[in-house]
Amino acid sequence: MSTASTHHAAVDLGAESGRVILGTLSQGRLSIEEIHRFPNRMGEKDGGLKWDLRHLEGEILAGLKKIGDRKIPLESVSCDSWGVDIVYLPKDGSPAKDPFCYRDERNEKIFPKVVDKIGKEKIFARTGLQFMPFNTLYQLAADAESGRSEVGQSSAFLPVADYLNYFLGGRPASEVSLASTTQFYDPKNRKWAEDLVKEVGIPTSLLPEVVPSGSLLGKISAKTVQATGLPATCQVVASCSHDTGASVAAVPAEGKGWAYLSSGTWSLLGVESPKPWMTPACAEAGLTHEVGFGHSIRLLKNIAGLWLVQECRRDFAKQGREMDYGTITRMASEA
Repeated sequence: MSTASTHHAAVDLGAESGRVILGTLSQGRLSIEEIHRFPNRMGEKDGGLKWDLRHLEGEILAGLKKIGDRKIPLESVSCDSWGVDIVYLPKDGSPAKDPFCYRDERNEKIFPKVVDKIGKEKIFARTGLQFMPFNTLYQLAADAESGRSEVGQSSAFLPVADYLNYFLGGRPASEVSLASTTQFYDPKNRKWAEDLVKEVGIPTSLLPEVVPSGSLLGKISAKTVQATGLPATCQVVASCSHDTGASVAAVPAEGKGWAYLSSGTWSLLGVESPKPWMTPACAEAGLTHEVGFGHSIRLLKNIAGLWLVQECRRDFAKQGREMDYGTITRMASEA
């Protein structure tokens, strides 16, 4: 076993906050250190609820710069994020525009139209995904219906974490775990369900390459090197770009008799399976098939998570009442 240590950075993004973590692998043991933590931001802009992309980019670079300032010979960096939301890549190379947030009200309006047009049975048989109005399929339909300018002005679109891997210097590609949250990825045939994308009026030329977990996307760009001081040899890696996929991949469980509960803004309860179970019974139960590391299938149910608590904390902060989660929990127990 090699005694040399290697250093790797993980950028973990959630709907509420993000963080940059340094991982050091030495003699088969991984130690981690949180380097930087920051709030995520969404707000009304240009007629919709959108994520602040420049804020995310700036905070990620700030976190990586803290590693660069310590002269740590970083070997790789990888981003993960929540699913479904996408960023369009302009053909002219200009900065990408802020992406819609999955909680924007347009999704509720377009959802029944798409389901009525294509049919629930067909969509589930092709994708195995739970029907949620904010899935990317319905966001694309909303883009097409509204004539969103980015559709005709872009070379491709990428889910959020995959976009940020691209921003750091990697080639434009969608890692399979995040691609599977769109409701137009076919986990049986392991490719995009292009017919569904055509049905909602979006050209399939915008679909990015899908890559497996652990793919090398290229070295960080010269701009990233300049902004962070990281070595130019640092590789951008598509690990599990979906935050839940990354969490499940790290569960220290062996054998077949285990389940997981990943709790954040949403809570996800499920099991890992070697194959999809895209049956009518699964559809009726509201189960979903998301792809995991090594193309495993995460058969799961999306259930209520911490969103309400997070929103309470955010509202309290607006009122000048900063509270941590421990305080909010105590207040709730005493009510």
